[in-house]
Amino acid sequence: MSAPVAFPPPVRFEQRGCAGFATLDRPRALNALTLELIRQLTRQLALWAIDPTIVVVVLQGAGERAFCAGGDIRSVCAARDRGDTALWLEFFRREYQLIWQLSRFSKPLVALLDGVTMGGGLGLAWPATHRVLTECSRLAMPEAGIGLFPDVGASHFLPRLTEPAGAYLALTGLSLDAADALTVGLGDHFVTTGRLPALAETLATLPPGAEPFAATAAALDQHTSLPPAGSGWKAASSGLKACFTQSSVEAVYAALAPNPAAWARDAAAALSGHSPTSLRVIWRQLQRGREQSLADALRDEFRLVQRMVRAPDFC
Repeated sequence: MSAPVAFPPPVRFEQRGCAGFATLDRPRALNALTLELIRQLTRQLALWAIDPTIVVVVLQGAGERAFCAGGDIRSVCAARDRGDTALWLEFFRREYQLIWQLSRFSKPLVALLDGVTMGGGLGLAWPATHRVLTECSRLAMPEAGIGLFPDVGASHFLPRLTEPAGAYLALTGLSLDAADALTVGLGDHFVTTGRLPALAETLATLPPGAEPFAATAAALDQHTSLPPAGSGWKAASSGLKACFTQSSVEAVYAALAPNPAAWARDAAAALSGHSPTSLRVIWRQLQRGREQSLADALRDEFRLVQRMVRAPDFC
């Protein structure tokens, strides 16, 4: 009999000094979230939360391309197609519970968003006390393009971004670079990729006895710099606001269509290629999310995802 194949764990954990490092380790899949990865991360965070030797926790992605490109949608579709409802429901349930756990974490939580950060990756990053962007960061919520909707708490955090970033990201699925993500409130610090190892070393050697949140902020300040110029969010902000604060999806598209600006052409093209069902669900979702707590948003998203995954647009 041949020996069973041993697969590497999807997430690696390491303690260096007073810092716990959780590295999403699926670089070939852009560190997409699997059910097993979510389970392992959930267990380790619970342990680190009560470990007196851990002062700060760092979330990062393996490889040079991504922090996390979202959930492993192929596995969800495969489970749905073979009728394994329990498996794909468990994936979303555990994922949303992990987002809630992160939002309640009692210690400084630093997310290094180096590279592609989409969907579930933004869900992991949003609750972090410190979200670090680099020149390689590209942030997006592309779910409208796959017949889904921005979940992982996005119905709570997207409406709270600088207007109209939430509607723009949710409806178009287009990405923001580091400078624009900082402008709209998706990040807190900019650190060049080359400085990330030094930042990790500083976090691992925080001074004993220091207040952890203040010490973490001071450590980040040592390595923070100004980001390169963004792609033009500030320059286009008045036009973006005029288009993406309309009364309906149809009105948004009607406002974009005659606009000759490149950003408007890109946004209109994106909307025309997305699931019409998703666009209308997202529009309603953003309106509701303005008044919802994170807990209520996650509960609504779990109810909604059960309908959307079964719908034909998704798989």
